[in-house]
Amino acid sequence: MTPSETTVFISGATGFIAKHIIDQLLSKGYTVVGTVRSIDKGEKLLKQFNANGKLSYEVVSSLDKPGTFDDALIKHPEVTIFLHTASPVTFSSEDPVRDVFIPAVEGTRNAMNSIRKHAPQITNVVMTSSVAAVINTYNIEVPGFQYNENCWNPILAKDAAKSAAWAYKASKVHAELLARNFVEEEKPNFKLTTICPSLVFGPQLFDDDVIETMNFSAEVINTLLKLKKDDELPIKYSSYIDVRDTARAHIAGFENEKCQGARLILSEDKFETNEIMKLIHDNYPQFNDKLPKPRDIDHEKLKAIPTLINVTSKELLGFEFTKLDKIVFDTVDQFIRCKC
Repeated sequence: MTPSETTVFISGATGFIAKHIIDQLLSKGYTVVGTVRSIDKGEKLLKQFNANGKLSYEVVSSLDKPGTFDDALIKHPEVTIFLHTASPVTFSSEDPVRDVFIPAVEGTRNAMNSIRKHAPQITNVVMTSSVAAVINTYNIEVPGFQYNENCWNPILAKDAAKSAAWAYKASKVHAELLARNFVEEEKPNFKLTTICPSLVFGPQLFDDDVIETMNFSAEVINTLLKLKKDDELPIKYSSYIDVRDTARAHIAGFENEKCQGARLILSEDKFETNEIMKLIHDNYPQFNDKLPKPRDIDHEKLKAIPTLINVTSKELLGFEFTKLDKIVFDTVDQFIRCKC
């Protein structure tokens, strides 16, 4: 079937990554049904996209309620692709098991069960996981570790109670494993592709989504732009991927036969916040007297963080990932438009 004849269902449609996915789907001619947590969020989504009937929404207010996707899928028998991006990301919860781990894992279970029971016509499921499901949490401080698509974080479900950060990592690996085991045991009609991005950088799809505090990964760059000249520069080391590449990979997960059923790690390279600040200072002189000066990058520390070997993923996807400089420029340009 061509995109114009295909309807894609996407959970968590108001998310940072999800909106970029929807934008790319609509540009290709797909019809999209998205889930939102409230009518207000759904109406805002329709207004933002103005998609002339190619985008609609269904309210799914709770991920962990059994059968939560049933009505939406029963209502849309035309859906043949399911993109599962809905999963909580919060690092300030007082009850991370309740707020992070359970919704992520049970939301995935409910999506799988609803598809099996009510949408046997679905041929492909693409699920947003994370490199948190790849990198061993217990060894994360040990330098020199390398990870590829065959690696799994051995973090236990009970570790989710330690903190919101631990709950997030545990939720990602246990939700992805649940989906993989479901396919192996239930043998449904669909192929499952899982997407494991590192920190997802890049601009919001819509300027009106730029708010004082945004989602965790986008806030890394925005936090730097909100510093004062005498503030201490927060140092963060990690790997990154552009949000637009992440969206593109989700679509390739069902469009590209080579990607169908695969586990794809999305990471362009490592970064350190001094590197981002240097790009800002070198290219936006209006910030030079407002933001702290960057220091020299500690390359030894940068080398010591986990290395993601995703050659296989890049070969399967078949496109180049966006470099850090363009990501930073596009993000800063949006910040200037919206804040200055």
